[in-house]
Amino acid sequence: MSWEQWKTTLQRSDIGLKRNPNDSSSGSVHTWFTREGWYVLFILLFILIGAALRSVNLLVLLASLIAGMLIIQWRICRRSLTSLSIRRRLPMTPQANLPFEVSIEVHNRNPYLPSWLISLEERLVRVEPSTSNQPTGTTMVVPWIGATMSASARFQCQLKLRGKYRFGPTRLTTAFPFGLMRGWVTAPQTAELIVRPQLGQLTGKWQNLIRLERQGLAKTASRAGVNEGEFYGLRTWQHGDSQRWIHWRTTARLNELAVRQFEQQQKLSLAILIDLWIADENKSREGNDPTIEKIICFTASLLDSMCRQGNHHLAIAIAGNNLRVSTRIQSRAVLGGVLDDLAVVAPSSTPNLPGAVEQLLPILADSRALLVVSSRDPNWQQLQPNLRGESQRAIMDKVQSRWLNVARGEIDPFFKMEEL
Repeated sequence: MSWEQWKTTLQRSDIGLKRNPNDSSSGSVHTWFTREGWYVLFILLFILIGAALRSVNLLVLLASLIAGMLIIQWRICRRSLTSLSIRRRLPMTPQANLPFEVSIEVHNRNPYLPSWLISLEERLVRVEPSTSNQPTGTTMVVPWIGATMSASARFQCQLKLRGKYRFGPTRLTTAFPFGLMRGWVTAPQTAELIVRPQLGQLTGKWQNLIRLERQGLAKTASRAGVNEGEFYGLRTWQHGDSQRWIHWRTTARLNELAVRQFEQQQKLSLAILIDLWIADENKSREGNDPTIEKIICFTASLLDSMCRQGNHHLAIAIAGNNLRVSTRIQSRAVLGGVLDDLAVVAPSSTPNLPGAVEQLLPILADSRALLVVSSRDPNWQQLQPNLRGESQRAIMDKVQSRWLNVARGEIDPFFKMEEL
């Protein structure tokens, strides 16, 4: 066999020509010598030279044994990795600064050969609202995977920053059985995970922000009734009470009419505008602005607290690099979408406040109250939308607005959270 034919044969195989262990190509298995393998290879060459010079057959036999060991190492490395596939399991709704578990299941499709000592190198990078310059990751080891069987590896993850993260691709490596060569293959599967903003603690004064009498919020107070609230006590019968409310056991015991009393429910209609203004957008890409992060965490905590009560009509407009509006937040499912928007939103030097107010007009027609949470001083001229009719102008004339400048600490009496 000529040298050109031998070189072509080596190029078609996966051994030797892929010398960079950091090669990022996926799907194919690559192998290369470890440090110990280079030592053995040097000994093999030394023995072959001695056998050629001295014509010692025993040295030739020893060289054959060492070469056979290298071939077995290469073959097992390749076969152990060729039939492996992974499946990643991520949590549904993780929060920033709270630990969560990630599981990777490795399946061996080979019907005959198990895989041993498989190392998994998982890669993690933040893609929104800003991309991480230096991706992070972790390494796990699966001791043994039987033929046509699966094994799982788990690790705990705690991300301090909100946003969208991409897990993968995952590199699988092994040096079994002798450690003379290392084989690796890159599983191209990736998965994205949205880490929602950290929730803080609302103080007892937070309801002053939405107090009905002071802020002019729309109030729908239904008369107490069986279907209008939760039962919390008994009282004597009064003129106008329905006979359905009479508690007959208590009436028989007291010898006077007693009726059940239900808690009256008040439904609030509130429009919230989030102004994520920043003077320098390039500075926001370098790191997270504390004021912006505090606004987002406060908004997430406020919406979560109000949705738990389950009887409010909420609308929110998030003005940042993009405008995101949700006009009917009445359930936990809709709230999840809003929290996902808060997780990936980025600040802007030119947030579209007029467009946000214009899309909030339907709920402002009912609530007539607007809560603005901003990173700058009040700028009421920015809140003037492009009004198209007398009805829209009439709505804006009756709207009562409250502007909170987070940079000046105006939400500190209502909200506490751990330092980011």
